[in-house]
Amino acid sequence: MSLGGCENDISLFSVIHQAMLEDQLVDKVAGLSADVATQAQNLKGFKSVRTSGTCVWVECDSHETTKKLVAHLRASGVLV
Repeated sequence: MSLGGCENDISLFSVIHQAMLEDQLVDKVAGLSADVATQAQNLKGFKSVRTSGTCVWVECDSHETTKKLVAHLRASGVLV
């Protein structure tokens, strides 16, 4: 079987994946996502908040609220 020159990528993925498992990173992030959703449901300007695993979806009441939320998240280092 040929990996087409991707052997190093697979080795690197294996190291990263093992570290994620050992640190229970996915579970921690999923828990954080659920906490964010719970808190966000009580904030003014949000119509609905949904989560799945490590993802959070927020429906805002206006375009202005959306722009402010995106700017705040980016400034906080969140990938949006």
